[in-house]
Amino acid sequence: FTTIKLSWDKFVRYPHETFFWQGIDGSKVLVHMPPEGTYNGPAAPRALKRLEANYQDKDATKHALMIYGVGDGGGGPSRDHLERLKRSVNLDGISKVKHQFISDFFEKLDRDKDKFQTWVGELYLGHHQGTLTTQGQSKRYNRKLELAFRDLEYSSVLGQHFSDVVYPDKEIEDMWKEVLLYQFHDIIPGSSIKRVYDESLVGYEDMMNLTTLFWFEIAYLGKDKNG
Repeated sequence: FTTIKLSWDKFVRYPHETFFWQGIDGSKVLVHMPPEGTYNGPAAPRALKRLEANYQDKDATKHALMIYGVGDGGGGPSRDHLERLKRSVNLDGISKVKHQFISDFFEKLDRDKDKFQTWVGELYLGHHQGTLTTQGQSKRYNRKLELAFRDLEYSSVLGQHFSDVVYPDKEIEDMWKEVLLYQFHDIIPGSSIKRVYDESLVGYEDMMNLTTLFWFEIAYLGKDKNG
């Protein structure tokens, strides 16, 4: 398991970057938190020096992970990142660099497993606070639409069976896809930017109105068919 998010904590620094995390059932998983504390690393010599200086477990293992590139939204490494790393491979005074899959990296870490400490209990990130309440209007719309779509699907099936209702499969699928889009991990917790919520609230309201229109149509056709 690897994450950089725990390094975001403003008040607590975990005492290790490489360790075992023990669960409530006693099982353990090997954890590595990249010592640079970012997934947007510049892949420059200064980043390698910072990684080495920050690494609290270099006495236990000589391996550490550096994640570089332009964000986690599809940007990835640039030519400049790759060129800087290429030039750093045999540069004196900094750690040795090797490109490899993260699975291979963890295999190397596992060879030193007898030297790693164990963390028992929650790995709490204080930076993520209020995720159950922040942007409450979005959370409310999300739940209301989940229930509304379920009821709309039930009613549409019954209406199709007992009257002339045409099951709105495309419309329901499109609305579900939009709701699922808003369940993205930076939207539903309330940790995104203002523009995201301005736009998603309009989408939520449009879907609520469309769901209501379908309800009226089903009720009207059912009443018309049954006199």
